[in-house]
Amino acid sequence: MPEFRAFLEGGGEMSALIRGHGWEATALGPIHSWPQSLRSALSICLRSPSATAVCWGPELLFLYNDAWAALI
Repeated sequence: MPEFRAFLEGGGEMSALIRGHGWEATALGPIHSWPQSLRSALSICLRSPSATAVCWGPELLFLYNDAWAALI
């Protein structure tokens, strides 16, 4: 796995879905261009046992963990 995606390791099913998504076609752009602050926040979110989400950018894109996915 490319080093720039290492922050997504160990985050469960949602982490795998985020790794496999074609982000190039979204406002976030390719994962390798994501700012470190987003990577850090998302890494914490994905590994949390509590339902956690990150809203990012002017579009407020909603990224969440497995616990949140179970709620919705």
